[in-house]
Amino acid sequence: MHKKIRDKIQSEIDSIKDLDSLKATLLSTIKEFRGNQEKLGYVAGMIASDGRDKIWENIRALDDFAEQLRKANDFPIFSAVDVFSEDVYGAINLESLPDADFKIFWRDVLGSGYVTDIFMGPRWEDSEGAKDEHEFSKSAGILIHYP
Repeated sequence: MHKKIRDKIQSEIDSIKDLDSLKATLLSTIKEFRGNQEKLGYVAGMIASDGRDKIWENIRALDDFAEQLRKANDFPIFSAVDVFSEDVYGAINLESLPDADFKIFWRDVLGSGYVTDIFMGPRWEDSEGAKDEHEFSKSAGILIHYP
C-alpha cells in the first residue's frame, strides 16, 4: 500500500555519494511523506552485527519483514534497506565508515520529528545498531512496536 515511500527514497538517493547528502535527502523525503500522514514508521533490525558474511541474508530478512508491515499498516513505513541499497552501499563505501557514523545518522533521522513509530525487527536485541535505535526512540517518545 505505502510502497511509494520506498520508491521515492530510492529514486531520490540514486546518485548520492556521501553520508551527509544521503541523510539530508532522506530527511527531505520523509518530511514530504509525513506532511500527508498522521504517522510514519521505521523498521529497525539486524544487518551487520552477525558479521559481514551474513549482511545480505539479514538485509533480505529485514526487507521481507518491512514488506509485511507495509501490508498490515495504513501509513508509510521505511527501513534501512530502503535507504542503503546495494548501489548506495558501494557508492558511499560504507564498509570504511565507523559504526558511530551510522548511530549518528539514525539518531538524526529518528530525532527529526517525522518518525512516529518504530518497528523492532526479528532479533533486534542482537543488533548493536537496532538496540541504539530502540534506546534513542524511547527517549524521543517514538511509539515502539515489538515483533
